Amino acid sequence: MRLQLPYGFSTPRDILGKLQRDADRLKTEVNPDNTFNFMVTSHSLLDWISAAIAGDTTKEADLETLRDKNEIRICRDLSNASKHFELKLDKYPNTKYPPLAQAVIIVQPTTYGSAIYGVGTYGGTGSTTIETNQGQEYELTELKDEVLRVYSEFLTKHGLA
Repeated sequence: MRLQLPYGFSTPRDILGKLQRDADRLKTEVNPDNTFNFMVTSHSLLDWISAAIAGDTTKEADLETLRDKNEIRICRDLSNASKHFELKLDKYPNTKYPPLAQAVIIVQPTTYGSAIYGVGTYGGTGSTTIETNQGQEYELTELKDEVLRVYSEFLTKHGLA
């Protein structure tokens, strides 16, 4: 028995659309809700793609390449950490695609009184950076753009867009 989702998601393209909307919200405001939604949606899109291409070995091989991209692995790690309260590096080790994210660094925006400097007429914002255990750093706004790019390319290449 399969549960059909009555609220409008039925294809990987639908989930990519949600991911784009989540990314748009991150452009406006980086906060826990928007970050959580983007990371979980990004990670979930892998499952939607996997179901859509099941049995096509060429597409499945390309999906494995997609799963190994650092940006996708970071979203997976942060999604799992969000859903399970923390990323447990030693529990259920993933030997094929081991955890990559190591730390999330949040720099609070500079404020002028109660206004955030850079929002509106003031001019600067804070940032969120993800550090990997390989010494790389990814700024959240750049990470989201790259995640959207690689997913869009994959869906287009495989006729899922």
